[in-house]
Amino acid sequence: MARADAILLATPVYPASMTAEMKALLDRAGFSGRWASNAMKATGENYQWSGNAFSGKVIAPISVAQRTGQALALSELLMWAACNDCIIVGNTYWNMGVAGKGGAVNAAEDEEGLGIMRSLAERIVHTVEKLNG
Repeated sequence: MARADAILLATPVYPASMTAEMKALLDRAGFSGRWASNAMKATGENYQWSGNAFSGKVIAPISVAQRTGQALALSELLMWAACNDCIIVGNTYWNMGVAGKGGAVNAAEDEEGLGIMRSLAERIVHTVEKLNG
């Protein structure tokens, strides 16, 4: 993650939130990334954060759910990116997909969601190209 130009953070929604695996990854990455760029302070000293391993990384969040919960999961991903000094790629609509209608695993049939993801992919490439000159 620290060497990537862009990071796609995508999670299915398990009860109205990101998965436990994604939460663990982001918790560990955020903690490790902060200490990779900042020295530990003694008790009573204040931190003047100088960024972290993810500062300036291009981040794009995506969530997919059966019916609901995408917004909270997407918000969790956005908040992680925001507090880790990342560049968040916008899109023309929410970066969300719908899968599991009637118990089926059918995200590939969500035509609107697929269009949103194609648009997001174009924006990620455009943003990275602009940043890299």
